[in-house]
Amino acid sequence: MKKMNIVLISVFCVGLILAALIYSNNGTIIQPPINTTQKAPQKVSNEVTIENFAFVPNILNVKIGDTVTWKNNNNTTHIISLGSYAKDSFKHGETYKHVFKKAGTYNYHCFLRSKMTGIIIVS
Repeated sequence: MKKMNIVLISVFCVGLILAALIYSNNGTIIQPPINTTQKAPQKVSNEVTIENFAFVPNILNVKIGDTVTWKNNNNTTHIISLGSYAKDSFKHGETYKHVFKKAGTYNYHCFLRSKMTGIIIVS
């Protein structure tokens, strides 16, 4: 009888300890931690590369105030002609940057190769 009382008291105590652990968080069940690590949002690239005598991408959407960077990956010189503005020539590996300050659709091309065309849409 004495052993049975000790067993019952022990089981009761273990039960109380488990109940206290489970409900110790303001009445909610404690769960294992959830991995809340989130990856930083990927920055949208405002880069246009010149590859195989084409602008990639040839249509790019940006926001007012964004800078677009053209990078020349061809082994020849290019000149970006953007409306009435033409950038000086830039060679393989060089870049050209332009800040778009107004909303609109901007058509551009390579001054040296008029079939190389692209569009920047600014909103």
